[in-house]
Formats: sequence, structure tokens, C-alpha cells
Amino acid sequence: MSIFLKKVRRHHPRRKIIIVTDRAHPHIARKVEQFVETGKKSFALYYLPPYSPELDPDEEVWSYLKNKRLKSHIAMWLAELKTLTRNSMRGIQKRPKLVESFFHKLDRL
Repeated sequence: MSIFLKKVRRHHPRRKIIIVTDRAHPHIARKVEQFVETGKKSFALYYLPPYSPELDPDEEVWSYLKNKRLKSHIAMWLAELKTLTRNSMRGIQKRPKLVESFFHKLDRL
């Protein structure tokens, strides 16, 4: 995760970056904690409650992809699935209101 955070910081050097994550081992590793601690002006980490995948925005994205965007597509090859998924994700990126909708369950926290 620290590699991911470095990339995000490089792309948004002047913004406060809010990370909402679960407590999976890679997300709570000492390296990640140290990285966030050294850049606490740049990052804010918020952890989802344990055993609550229904609150995880990533789960909302995957559900949307499987049930809406990719529902009628059948990929014959892994490369085709990657292309379909990547194109669908780019389509999601261009719809800010849709992206925002994946976070509405977090309002309850």
C-alpha cells in the first residue's frame, strides 16, 4: 500500500489525501503506518469497522461492474476480461456522481 500512497501523493502533491480502508494486513503494516506518520499533513487514514464489507466502497464498485457494466459481456480470454474491466473502470471515472454513490454507506459511520 505504501507504493500506492507514494503514487497518489506524486499525482496530488498539494492535496490532503483521504484513504478509507479495511484492516487487511497490507493496509496496517508497519511500513504503511510509518509512511502515513511521516506525511500526516498529506494523508488521513480512516479504517472501516471489522467484518463490514457492506461498507467498503470497493465492494460497491465491483458489484456495479459485475451487475451493470459487464453483465452482458462474456470474455473468452483473460486479456479480453482485463480490457473490458479497464474500459468499464474508465467509464466509471468519468461519472463523478456515480463514484460518489459508492461512498453513501460511509455517511452512517
